[in-house]
Amino acid sequence: MPNANISIAAIKCGNHYDSRNGNHNNMPLTDGDDIEVVLADNRRFGFRTRCNEHTIVTRIDTPIKFVGKIKNITWEQLNKAVKTELFHELFPKGSEKELNIFVFGTIQGEEKNRIITWANSHMVHTREITIRLRDELGEFITVKQLKSYSHCAETGDWNYVYLIDGKWQVTVTTNNYSGGGFHDSYRIEDYKKILAKKKAFGRRIKWISKKAGVPWNIGVFVGHIKNEGEAIFLLKKIRFAKESVDESLRWKLAGDITDRTIAFETLLGNAWKKIKCSGYRQTKILADYLLGDK
Repeated sequence: MPNANISIAAIKCGNHYDSRNGNHNNMPLTDGDDIEVVLADNRRFGFRTRCNEHTIVTRIDTPIKFVGKIKNITWEQLNKAVKTELFHELFPKGSEKELNIFVFGTIQGEEKNRIITWANSHMVHTREITIRLRDELGEFITVKQLKSYSHCAETGDWNYVYLIDGKWQVTVTTNNYSGGGFHDSYRIEDYKKILAKKKAFGRRIKWISKKAGVPWNIGVFVGHIKNEGEAIFLLKKIRFAKESVDESLRWKLAGDITDRTIAFETLLGNAWKKIKCSGYRQTKILADYLLGDK
């Protein structure tokens, strides 16, 4: 039973004839049920569910003129979406906690409310993602946001990186498109393994940069190249390119990203395609190096 102050007399489930659509549960676009909830005080609430999971709910007029077979169902058999709509009809100013008790019952509802309270104080980007992470990792204690960065230039699409309990690195990617809509996703990684890889990468960048005679912040642009000989060759090409910077190229290197890219292509030729350097910050670092003392 939903609430001590609300008594359900009957819940009828069936289908009624719609002059526009006919018998709608036989049509792909309107597949679903018509449900009439009758309270003990004779108030009636009509709902129509749609889609395969019957999660899309709209209000319909009562009393419903059912056509064909009608079945009486229990409160426990009534789906969550309809219960939620009924709650909002009965308690338009009701809280989320009250909604959970109404829909799921006292024991399950109170547990959901406890989890929500926990999630709100351990937030990883959104409550939904936080609760999904709880299901995978258990209830964690500490959350720290490490950084955020754009994963698609000139859009509002960002990655947010979090550290959970000092053990798990979670990267949240926003606005992924699939199934006809946008959603956020996340990736869980072992933070100790990430640190070990970063240290190994740093040692490698330091070594090849020293061999090529360039600073480490230039060396990172070829860190993805597995062949150390090729990586050192490309870094030397960058170093020697400093000697070819004339006045017109100096202007371009001091310009915006488009101008810088033109200068890089002129100075480095095909080598530019093998270097990982993009965005305002990285191109500025490379441009400043090329503009520096020879």
